[in-house]
Amino acid sequence: MSLEKQAVLDELKKLLTDKGDDPMLAVLVDNLLFEIESYTHVPLMELPDDMTSSIAFAVFAWTNDTDFFGGEAKSAPVSSVTEGDVSVNFAVSAKKSQLISEYGLLSEKLKKQLNGYRRLVWD
Repeated sequence: MSLEKQAVLDELKKLLTDKGDDPMLAVLVDNLLFEIESYTHVPLMELPDDMTSSIAFAVFAWTNDTDFFGGEAKSAPVSSVTEGDVSVNFAVSAKKSQLISEYGLLSEKLKKQLNGYRRLVWD
């Protein structure tokens, strides 16, 4: 069998039970699958479906590490703090598209798993 986007999405929705209907999940999976094809130089249909869980978990871990579904990025600087009724405002709110482009989804752990499938490409 071959690796399929829908199978990765289904597995990811099991991991992200509260965010399973978010349309950004498909964007994240598409982005990671593109990065995988670029890294391995192998079409997705030639990768084994055994990679489905690893890829879904990589997206899950990335969303947790970057606080993707949270309101603010973890690294956003604080612009003001109010003591009465405690209020904290952040100077910069990272947009989801910026997070995707700044922090690649392809982790070192996943790269190690994909190294066995990589092909050399001569230009």
